[in-house]
Amino acid sequence: MNYNPKKIFIIDYVGAIISSFMLGIVLAYIQPLIGMPKTILYQLAIVALILMTYSGLCVLLIKKNYKPFLTTIGIANVCYCIASVYLITVYFEQLTTLGLSYFIIEKVIVLTLAFIEIKTALK
Repeated sequence: MNYNPKKIFIIDYVGAIISSFMLGIVLAYIQPLIGMPKTILYQLAIVALILMTYSGLCVLLIKKNYKPFLTTIGIANVCYCIASVYLITVYFEQLTTLGLSYFIIEKVIVLTLAFIEIKTALK
């Protein structure tokens, strides 16, 4: 299946907006129902904002030779997921079912996108 690189960057951009909003505002507000400490939620939201900025700049500035930029965002998304999984294990005892569910669903979505980004870059 062929994917349009610009559309992939747009999807990544929108996803990072949603993640940063969810982590930094929604989940932080309902933190007792999630279990992850607010400081960690804010840190993850900052990383999502950085990835959002990168993808947004790629949408605006990259006209050709998208492959290294797709590879970079794909690897960054995998690293974000690895860091998140590490934090899930560190704070596992504090996480609620809702919190664990959110993080698992987010990881599945982000890793799927990272797979598509890297696969598209390798074509």
